[in-house]
Amino acid sequence: MPRRLVALGVVAVVTVSFATLSRAESPQPSGEHINDDSTNDDSTSQLLGATLGAEVGGRVSPGGLRLAGSFLYRFTETDWIDTGVGFTFGSGAANCFRDRSNDVVCDQGIASGFAADLSVAIRRDLYLGGDFVPFFRAGFALRFIGYASDDVIGIGLPLLGSIGVRAKVSELLSVVALADLRVGWGIFNRGLAIEPQTNASIGVGVEFVLD
Repeated sequence: MPRRLVALGVVAVVTVSFATLSRAESPQPSGEHINDDSTNDDSTSQLLGATLGAEVGGRVSPGGLRLAGSFLYRFTETDWIDTGVGFTFGSGAANCFRDRSNDVVCDQGIASGFAADLSVAIRRDLYLGGDFVPFFRAGFALRFIGYASDDVIGIGLPLLGSIGVRAKVSELLSVVALADLRVGWGIFNRGLAIEPQTNASIGVGVEFVLD
């Protein structure tokens, strides 16, 4: 009887030891792979972008060909600080005149004038984990506006809203398409004083990964 108990004890010890050793040697999933399907694999923190498009204005809101550049810095998983500079080149035709009250009235076309602006916005990605990432952004811009043929210059401070999509081409390059709307006010010379500003634009461009 004692020999049987000793034999059973030895078998139990060997069995437990073997199970423990097998568990220790089997590969365990690391934390970085547990949520691969639900986490974003894009670790990019800085982007440099350039866009080409068209802007529509009117009255004393400039319009025409639009060139813009941007620098983006990611500060959360889905949010970016988007700083940019842009230029709008439109027709230089004179479209201001004096009415019967001798007041200056401007009725510029949808693609007239010149503008240079600086903008600051927050951009939020709406979907992560894929090659196509839709986004929206909101912010404001400071614009210098000029109509050389009419000797009209002004400063605008419009609010900025955008929607767009970023399509990943490679690890370092993405293609971007976006639409912008700017609404605000500007102050102008020649007695125009404060005038409303309304612009819409569309554009396509590229974004390069910096870090």
